[in-house]
Amino acid sequence: MNYDVIVIGAGPGGYVAAIKASQLGFKVALVERDQLGGTCLNTGCIPTKSFAAAAEKLNGPIDIKQLVEKKNKIVATLRSGISQLIKSNKIDYVKGAASFVSPGEIKITGGLGEDLSLKGGNYIVAAGSTWQAIKGLQTDGKFIVTSDEMLNLNELPRHLLIIGGGVIGCEFASIMNLFGVEVTIIEIAETLLPMEDASIARTLAIYFKKRGIKIYNKTTVVSASNESVTLSAGEILKADKVLISVGRKPDTASLDLEKAGVKVERGFILTDERMRTNVSNIFAIGDAAKPGNGGQKPQLAHVASHEGIVAAMNIKKGGHPINYSSVPRPIFTHPEISCVGFTEQQLKNEKQEYKTGKYPYAALSKALCDGETDGFLQVYVGTDDCILGAHCIGAHATDICAEIALAMSGNLRADDIINTVHAHPTYSEIIAEAFADSKGMAIHKAKKGALL
Repeated sequence: MNYDVIVIGAGPGGYVAAIKASQLGFKVALVERDQLGGTCLNTGCIPTKSFAAAAEKLNGPIDIKQLVEKKNKIVATLRSGISQLIKSNKIDYVKGAASFVSPGEIKITGGLGEDLSLKGGNYIVAAGSTWQAIKGLQTDGKFIVTSDEMLNLNELPRHLLIIGGGVIGCEFASIMNLFGVEVTIIEIAETLLPMEDASIARTLAIYFKKRGIKIYNKTTVVSASNESVTLSAGEILKADKVLISVGRKPDTASLDLEKAGVKVERGFILTDERMRTNVSNIFAIGDAAKPGNGGQKPQLAHVASHEGIVAAMNIKKGGHPINYSSVPRPIFTHPEISCVGFTEQQLKNEKQEYKTGKYPYAALSKALCDGETDGFLQVYVGTDDCILGAHCIGAHATDICAEIALAMSGNLRADDIINTVHAHPTYSEIIAEAFADSKGMAIHKAKKGALL
């Protein structure tokens, strides 16, 4: 069968790319070997957030079986919605594992019936990622697990030890702690969330420790067995479940990309700013793709979705390039975290001049009314008034950074935000106050050294 565009992978990048390509008038096939929605919907973003929502509401022991059942219903509902979108956009959905035969042909195996051959004028590879293993610590699905097993527990562990204090590790630490589980985090770096702003990492660690979460920094796990874990310093800890959470790697090994002549680096498919690989008719998006210019990008579902739109539009010709500088990075701990743009350390490394603005939740009327006074918004503003970065920890942080991401994407300045009227009393007021503070002009913040 022949198609204008064949999309490999039906996660948040793939199915969005397929819909966009169909909207642009292409004949489209979408190939998926597992479930519609990919990791994000089935074992990632959505299931984890359903757990996080329950943890915040209940803040105590929970019927985990009932929660898993509710999570499964949410996932099934959303998966059904994606199926309807695919049908309504007249996209051919093909079940099975894809591999390249040549730059213009793929083979589908493992579906219903015999192997199938598909030919496409263009391809968008959205193969996603899989768990990164730790040498010497083999997951068994019972004692040493990934988040896949954590999202399908039959009973809560008494003591959960998490290897990796990045986004996923911190989210599960927060969730399980609120469920009443004793939690310990082991992180090789000096801080939690080593890729985010130091002010955020320090503050989260303080909140976690107040809640009884134990944190070991600059530490690794040497071995784990028989409900005990040996650390690099020789200390032995007891745990009845160990969660491996040290990142993900591209899931591209089975695609036979070499037969299509596509350049790969450590499993990542290299792309330009329009998501095109070195082969002109093959594009790659999401966790399986990496900027070929050596730049970095966050492995996030909304990044994959936008890349899918960019890829489809550039197949049509005339599409815009991708811009990662204004991508919001949400973290669903309690309290929430969201960041966009440069961290302070990155600005220092680039020798970029900047001013800092900071505003606490405790000074927000709405936060006081809601009893959500923990946290702050910290922003960095350039000498030309450009917005360089924003880092928020507190209630509705993910919503707060959305406005700032839009401002950065539209090349607005700090004054544009300050001069925008923000409703009172709302959490959005923190945005204008933080940017005003970068100029020493915050209205509801006392000046340093002032007599009160």
